[in-house]
Amino acid sequence: MNNNNLIEKIRSGDQSVLLQLYEMHRNEFLNFALKHYHADIQLAKDAFIDAIIDLRNNITSDRLLHLNSNIKTYLFAIARNKITNEKFRDAHYYYCNEFNEANVEDRNESDEKEEYETKTELIKRLIEKLPGKCYQILKMYYFDRIPLSEIAVALNYSGAESVSTQKYKCYQKLKSMFISVYQHDI
Repeated sequence: MNNNNLIEKIRSGDQSVLLQLYEMHRNEFLNFALKHYHADIQLAKDAFIDAIIDLRNNITSDRLLHLNSNIKTYLFAIARNKITNEKFRDAHYYYCNEFNEANVEDRNESDEKEEYETKTELIKRLIEKLPGKCYQILKMYYFDRIPLSEIAVALNYSGAESVSTQKYKCYQKLKSMFISVYQHDI
């Protein structure tokens, strides 16, 4: 069945198509997420379920009328972005988990709030030090919450997939900068 037929069936309320897509691509995505994003299994499962839901919502709200790529590619891109977003939002826990666990007895709520604010400020400063396109993409996506398709238009990319790839590369640069600076400060 081609993409247009799948989209029409979903638009008409055929939930079995969503279940088939879920069953057909779930395990492949889980393996992909574990291998390439080092996501834990629950995060990968949640991201893929959310991608199926977003696919349905985008179709039923007429935000997605047709696909230029394979539907599997579309689902993987949504789920991959959800994992990346979750890791970005939890960066202060993700990068400093061992530090936090070692010092949990000696900390109070104000210490935790101060550390969170320090890390958030550090991330903001590091984003500002990224090259122009990286800065723009991460700021627009994470802080302004602009969809990838709109970022693609605004920054003259060929499409959302190109922006997504560039966003990932920029995120990796930011991640290494954060680890380097934060470990140096500890």
